[in-house]
Amino acid sequence: MDERADISAVCGISIDITSEKAEVRLRDELAAAQRRAIGELRLSREETVERLAKAIDLHDASTGEHVNRIGVIAEFLGGKLMLEPAEIDLLRVAAPMHDVGKIGISDDILRKPGPLTAVERTDMQRHTVIGYEILSESESELLRVAATIASPITSATTAGAIHRA
Repeated sequence: MDERADISAVCGISIDITSEKAEVRLRDELAAAQRRAIGELRLSREETVERLAKAIDLHDASTGEHVNRIGVIAEFLGGKLMLEPAEIDLLRVAAPMHDVGKIGISDDILRKPGPLTAVERTDMQRHTVIGYEILSESESELLRVAATIASPITSATTAGAIHRA
């Protein structure tokens, strides 16, 4: 202010925040792109399982219907066991692949009306080994969980409960 108390000059410090705003905008855009990519991967994973179930269904229609129910049942049981939502989702998506090994079983056995002979039953039981071999040794957590569910050991201990579903 001058001697008459008039403002004669303004003094201040200015900071250019243009680059900071650009960085924030870029970070937000990258985060949004990452969320979209993760969502697309989830959808792709689930679609792959659905298409695999469809392939099983084309090979054996009764198995296809059973496979669809298993995912719903697994989700329900995961909730009852109070698993984390991500674990329940993984179980829901992985469980329908438990019979994928039936792809390697003869149509004559799969479609045979009535009870199987002892030899046919032994051959049918190989679907757990085949399924495990198809799904195991993957880097994917989903496929590792599915392999565990399909495995002969898991299948032997849960066959009665699961296969009645």
